[in-house]
Amino acid sequence: GLAASMAILIRPNLAPLAAVLGLWLLWHGDGERRWRTAAVFALAVVPGSLAVAWFQHTLYGSPFASGYGNLGALFSTTHVATNLRQFGQWMIDTQTPLAAAGLAALVAPIGWLWPDRAAWRAAVLLALVTATVWLLYLPYTPFDAWWFLRFLLPAWPALAVGMAALLLRGLGRAGRWGSGAAALAILATGFVTAGRAPALGVYLPGEGERRYVSIAEHVARLTPPNAVIISGQHSGSIRYYAGRDTLRFEVLDEAWLDRAVAWLDAEGRPAYFLLEDWELARFEARFSGQHTHGRLAAPVLAFRAHRVPGLAYLFDPRHRSGPTEQPAPVADPRPRCAPPAGSPRLAAWAP
Repeated sequence: GLAASMAILIRPNLAPLAAVLGLWLLWHGDGERRWRTAAVFALAVVPGSLAVAWFQHTLYGSPFASGYGNLGALFSTTHVATNLRQFGQWMIDTQTPLAAAGLAALVAPIGWLWPDRAAWRAAVLLALVTATVWLLYLPYTPFDAWWFLRFLLPAWPALAVGMAALLLRGLGRAGRWGSGAAALAILATGFVTAGRAPALGVYLPGEGERRYVSIAEHVARLTPPNAVIISGQHSGSIRYYAGRDTLRFEVLDEAWLDRAVAWLDAEGRPAYFLLEDWELARFEARFSGQHTHGRLAAPVLAFRAHRVPGLAYLFDPRHRSGPTEQPAPVADPRPRCAPPAGSPRLAAWAP
């Protein structure tokens, strides 16, 4: 129950998964004890659920609201087909077809695969957990990169059990040679996925994800403390590492960019734009009707991290002609684990 409570704190939309586990305890518990077990589980789930509800009510006015925007726009049945195709393809590409076979094994009514009642009941529970996780994310807004498979991580233990059962009980039926083949298949899967990882960018070269800290440090140096940074990809990291208020350009009305910049300036809150190179076209397309700021001019910062592709640009609407600062990439910036802005005590302990 406490583990489920923590999971809900991390991803509130996993609350139905806790309900599945609670109902399972109530249905398959031991006699009268099942009521007590289910009750204890439910009580342990409550702290995380209440914390999320209080947090979202405090920030967004409703326990069912979130910083991601309208739930109706985030979840739609029109997304199901796209996500089903993408998740399935990404799983096979990154985890080998054995992963998909492991999922299938959970719902396969094969006697030798789940030979006794206890094993069959375990398979049913794992299948319910997996199905719930998939049903929670199939209607979610589709993304275009394989690493969004992380949404399905709560189903990964079930997938692993299904895959192990399929290999060990399937090939193991052939005797000692079959067991050896199962072991080789497991080892081969590990080698294949480890070999694919570098090509997929799992082990980032050079500065890697530390670039977000470096960009925030430059933003903190080039902007006043009361600045508002209009951004997308960096909206969270700039708040955390630079201590600047941010506004996500994706949620700003298409007709309000010029007025937003003018209003912020009038309030003594100078606005800046911080965009990745792949966001430039999206930004200009969204605000194409804006007379002043709809088309970007020369940035005041063009940042390239050490051995990491892509550039990040900082634009100052008051200095549309630059000049553009292009700091040299630093091979190993320190500290690797940077503290949040305004935390001198944490800074003293940072490695």
